Amino acid sequence: MTEVQIFQVLGLVLLAVGLGMLINANFYQGLIRGMVESKPLFLLGGIINLVVGYLLVTFHNTWTGDWGVLITIIGWIAFIKGLVILILPNVHIGFAKSFDKKGSLVIGGVIALILGLIFSYLGYFV
Repeated sequence: MTEVQIFQVLGLVLLAVGLGMLINANFYQGLIRGMVESKPLFLLGGIINLVVGYLLVTFHNTWTGDWGVLITIIGWIAFIKGLVILILPNVHIGFAKSFDKKGSLVIGGVIALILGLIFSYLGYFV
């Protein structure tokens, strides 16, 4: 995948999740609760984060001064998150439960929406 394609995918996903969190906060609260309560689903989330993070840092581990470094940072965050979920699940469960409040979801939704707009701009218009 090219850097532009990665920005496009991340932008679309973050825009959709950000809007979803802002428009359907109750659904996302239930989603977080369900994810934390379902150990197999939680494990699968850890594996997905680890694999996506691994792929991003393996194929795009560039520490340059341009916007592409954001992809590398997202990759490392996903990789580390996957490791934490798989090795220290209770640590991540505690963190996930902090998003079980509507205020936290709004903040997370706004952050996801802003990142989604930035990544979409970089993927589609630059």
